[in-house]
Amino acid sequence: MLRRSPWRSFGFQEDGITHHPDEAALIKEAVDLIKGGAGLREVGRLWEKRGVKGTPVWKKGLAKGERVQRTEWSHSDVKEIVFRWKNVGIRARYGEPVVVDGEYVKGEWEPIYSLEDREAALEKINTNYVKPYKRSTKGVLSGILVCGKCGRNLYGNSGSGRANPFYVCTDGRKSHLGISAPALEEYVQRVVFRYAMERAYYGEEEAKKQLIPWPGEERLSVIAAKREELMAAYKAGALSGSIVFPTVEEFRIEEVELVKQRTQHYARQMPTERLIKHPVEAIQLLMNFHNEPIERRRVALRDELERIVIGPGEQGRRGHAAMVKRVEFEWKDPHPIFNNRTAEEAHDEPLMGFLVQEWAKKEGDTPPPREDREAYEKWLEARWARSVEAEEGLP
Repeated sequence: MLRRSPWRSFGFQEDGITHHPDEAALIKEAVDLIKGGAGLREVGRLWEKRGVKGTPVWKKGLAKGERVQRTEWSHSDVKEIVFRWKNVGIRARYGEPVVVDGEYVKGEWEPIYSLEDREAALEKINTNYVKPYKRSTKGVLSGILVCGKCGRNLYGNSGSGRANPFYVCTDGRKSHLGISAPALEEYVQRVVFRYAMERAYYGEEEAKKQLIPWPGEERLSVIAAKREELMAAYKAGALSGSIVFPTVEEFRIEEVELVKQRTQHYARQMPTERLIKHPVEAIQLLMNFHNEPIERRRVALRDELERIVIGPGEQGRRGHAAMVKRVEFEWKDPHPIFNNRTAEEAHDEPLMGFLVQEWAKKEGDTPPPREDREAYEKWLEARWARSVEAEEGLP
């Protein structure tokens, strides 16, 4: 038997079956208005003008027993309320209709309006609704940007007549946070791809040096020592088997569980399989990411990042430095630090200087003086060619 939600659905009484007269009438009226050509925003403004309130609900931060009611109605709020499957007499689970043998499962309550009216109203919305701005889900950072104000995801917005696209966050009525897409994408990709290059260069050995020790190691040693003491006492005849063996078995069970926990602890810290593995490949991505396919770049970014939180801007502050202050990277674990500086600190260091230093360190192959430009460039070309041809662990 399906369990009913403990929250009262708009349009119904507490029992979930009896219609709430006023709310059911509002829903039926909204469907008729939408079928007649009205927009969802128009219905929302009408409800606000009439002072319509949503059903009381508890939210985080409220005391036990306290409830709040919605008083503002965005187009998405209206759509979610009006077009619930419950309103047409059909059971739903997680927002989707319950279907058995290809047929909708009907509830024991009377519908507020018919399924045919629901389909007609939705068709009207899909036919006539025009978005007020152009959205895009194909930005390289789509899906990993989070608003530092409200926690919602940011989406790409080319705006109306704007020269530069933005990533913006909206509450359904208006945007309250935005950031330049080209500038943010440039910065994020340089930070992440530079870090991916150093990870590929230094490999797993550096990551292993930075493993967080497992806190249960001491307890595991104590168990092993106590078990040996008990067995020694049994062999010496100091303790009987009825005392020793049950205790030893308890220790064995605990030891098995601890070993499992230790394995999981270190497994979580070890690097996972990533798209960018070889240093040469990582450098080529870093130097030429503008020409790389967007899907390849998105995978490489998601290999390293959980999400990026974008904070609000400061009034009167613009430019690259102001943008960087708004960006907070949340990296996937494990996230080892290389050369004692963060990925954010390392991203604008000269790449060629890094390569020359590491090549010389690896082979003792000191480059010619920079003043001898021709010899210096030949040395770089030869060293790069050897790296690519040998597919070494060096760029």
